[in-house]
Amino acid sequence: MAFNDGFSETAAVRSLQGNTYQNIALSAQTLVKSGAGWLHGIAVNSQNISAMKIYDNVVSGGNVIASLTASAQTSGPWYQFDVNFNNGLVISSGSSNTDITISFQ
Repeated sequence: MAFNDGFSETAAVRSLQGNTYQNIALSAQTLVKSGAGWLHGIAVNSQNISAMKIYDNVVSGGNVIASLTASAQTSGPWYQFDVNFNNGLVISSGSSNTDITISFQ
């Protein structure tokens, strides 16, 4: 099946399958999913006071998908990634008032 909307067939199929979510409300490294998957995006529900890193791994470290600085994390924004990860999805935040929601497959 060919698409003319700029999306690959895989992305179109993924959008139809639906995502799952996980809320993170603590200061820690959090393993969201082990193994391969798809990171749709991150909602910042309240302002974090420290940087956050997103890893393609099962622990903090290794392949960095993205880094969000503290100044970029005001309450309310949605960060859309739509990227594959191969090893796992780990979110690392040092803020005691972390409140984010991860949308993934």
